[in-house]
Amino acid sequence: MPNDRCFVIALSRKGTRMLELLGSRYGNSDNHDLTSLYGVTVVTELSLPLLFKNINEDSDKGRIIIKIVDDAIYFGSTILSIYNEVTKFIEYYGLENRVVVEGLYAAIKSNGSIDIRDLTGQKVYAIDNVGKGYAHYFVKQLTHDFRGMCNTLEYEFPIIECNVGAALDIESFEAQLMIRYGQNNTYRIDDNEGVKSFNIVLRNQEGSLFNKIRIYYGNGILRIVPMSPRPIYDNYEMMGNLMSHVSHPLADLWERCYHTLKEIADNSKQDETLFRSSRRLMVILHNYLLSLYNFETERRAFYTILSSFGVDTVLRLSCSSLFCILADESMVRSITDEVNKYLNGPGFNRLTATVRVRFLTERSPLLVESNCVMPNRIKYLDDTNRQLFPKCSNVNEALSAMLFNQTVILESYSRTLDTNGSRLRFGYTHESLSDELDHYYKSQKAGLWNEKDLHRWIDIRIDNGCMVPQYIVSTNNNQQWERVLRPGENEDVILSHLSRYALMILDLMTDADLGIGDTDVKSDNYERMLAYTFYNLGDEILDEESFLDLCVDESLRLRFNHGKYVVDYLCEMSVLKKSDGMIGIHSRLLESDVYKSSTFTDGLNDRIKELVELFPRKVEYNGNFDYKNSDYTEKFNFYMRRLMKLESVRSSYIRANEIFDDFLSNLDIPRDEFIDYQHLMSQKFWQTISVSCVDEILITKYKEELDEPYYDYWLDMSKLFFFMNLLYAIKCYTEDILASYVMAVEESIKALDILDVFQKAMDLCGEDKGWSEEAIFYIRKCIEQKLVH
Repeated sequence: MPNDRCFVIALSRKGTRMLELLGSRYGNSDNHDLTSLYGVTVVTELSLPLLFKNINEDSDKGRIIIKIVDDAIYFGSTILSIYNEVTKFIEYYGLENRVVVEGLYAAIKSNGSIDIRDLTGQKVYAIDNVGKGYAHYFVKQLTHDFRGMCNTLEYEFPIIECNVGAALDIESFEAQLMIRYGQNNTYRIDDNEGVKSFNIVLRNQEGSLFNKIRIYYGNGILRIVPMSPRPIYDNYEMMGNLMSHVSHPLADLWERCYHTLKEIADNSKQDETLFRSSRRLMVILHNYLLSLYNFETERRAFYTILSSFGVDTVLRLSCSSLFCILADESMVRSITDEVNKYLNGPGFNRLTATVRVRFLTERSPLLVESNCVMPNRIKYLDDTNRQLFPKCSNVNEALSAMLFNQTVILESYSRTLDTNGSRLRFGYTHESLSDELDHYYKSQKAGLWNEKDLHRWIDIRIDNGCMVPQYIVSTNNNQQWERVLRPGENEDVILSHLSRYALMILDLMTDADLGIGDTDVKSDNYERMLAYTFYNLGDEILDEESFLDLCVDESLRLRFNHGKYVVDYLCEMSVLKKSDGMIGIHSRLLESDVYKSSTFTDGLNDRIKELVELFPRKVEYNGNFDYKNSDYTEKFNFYMRRLMKLESVRSSYIRANEIFDDFLSNLDIPRDEFIDYQHLMSQKFWQTISVSCVDEILITKYKEELDEPYYDYWLDMSKLFFFMNLLYAIKCYTEDILASYVMAVEESIKALDILDVFQKAMDLCGEDKGWSEEAIFYIRKCIEQKLVH
């Protein structure tokens, strides 16, 4: 119909930015510079109170079509809760005959997510049934595409723009920021980590949780995003007094907007969902204006710096991002017009806060609003963090563990208890994370940390969709609205994604699905397979997961480039468990989905799977390939031999020779004691040569392709090990068992030139198989003659 109007309610941050990205490529922007795509008006769920107030009062009375959009449906509770909120607003205003929800839209929908269509009757438009791991990959790639937009994901804060064209030398601009604010208060984020930005940590203004500025530059536009949120009591009557009545444009703007929002809140008290939505919008708008106000003290510094580059410094507030929050064109115009005068005019008197806000007085790292987050789960989370902190090597590892634990212990668990949006109302505040870092450093007996380290870590996680900021009413902190951080769909870029990769390899090496039955494999096999897949596909893995920063070193194990070995790290973080030479999944992860899918593309997953599954055929093994009970280290070593260094191989051989010489010197130990002694020496011998020894069948077949010095050492180490085992067999086995043992290896390259030694050596032994000095001397001489040095 001609008077129909379409609103797209895009879930704030990624959903909205995704539509903007599509709009910049395929759509258009309307004349009002408001986010628009193909003639539909795009807003966020934050705007619902004002959006429906205006729809209800619209004199046109035309039909309204609503489409709800998210980037990815991972579990489905978030988009379902927005749909339920929209339908409540429709019912509250009696708009059933005018307002129609046409469908729920997303780029992808994970398999295993809730059946939204059955719950709502709405059709879901999305590429359906994709693996959960791919959902992480999709969000990761989407946020990568956002980087080209050179803008923040956080709509809740003002975006101040300045046209600088090509006049701005960005390196010199950064240097000027360093001079103005100091090295300890400025940091840079490169575009391979998040959205390229320059960031300044400012001194906190009274009542603010934190006070900082993020600066983005691209396409000739500088975007300045001041951020100064504060906790606010959940009392909307008191909210009107948050800014005192002085001659300040922002106080006047707040006064006008507050009365509009208060009217909506007053009228919706009977429905908690609508009442909460209106109060949340009050908090967001107040912190939006407060952030603008706190920028007042830095405005002149920016004018001075930009003017030094010959930039015509005219600052303007982005009205398109503000419209996404308010969905009220008149209010947006009023605010932007007034603020633009304020930004480019003279300074104003300081604004004073009349309401004191109480901060956390005792350690309470996780704040919650949702009743489904049980106290015992919070305690479990807290205890787990305390256990892992002392094992972390740096701040990134400590914070990564906290975020991963939130996902595993709270987010995954809450899916079984609740399907509405309240299940995700939990998170850490900036203040509580700061407190956790203090405790981390105390546990490490380390020095002080710089606050910018925490800011930088948080910014990168938000940029990459790993962490989601939200406002909740804290039930464990005086019923205050708090800005908290919870895990996002992309989870954590270090521990979570690495865990999914590592557990996928473990899954492929076991017959049963993880979580069912016995899934342990030999740790040497597992470490080599993890390294082997990275050795072959490392470029592709790092192309998709650049944060992993991994390598396979000459020990043929996978490790961080500047840190510990991956398996050691995952065992310390209680992702893997190691016991008696076996590796398995840690029991605490069996109730999560971390082990069910990687974050790689299907193509890379298939190539990894093919490597693992074809390995038995590649090494020409015709028997039962058993990763649990048999050791295939030498076979893995052969296919990663190019990482070995000749000096390391030579050193292994020398140490192996010394161990073997000790073994010969103790052949006269009584038989009962000798059994345990030989076991110990074999272990020491194998540990010494395991990183430098390769499979004899493979080196025989491919001898022409091998470097001769390597070949000689590999062959001699094999002979030594065979020698040690045969000496043990002569002393401890019966004649029949010894004959079978010799027959089993007499075709082996290990047996060449040395079986005749044993016939002579056995003749020199007494009937009690005691080793005489004459026999031992003969063996030493033969070894010197027969083995290459």
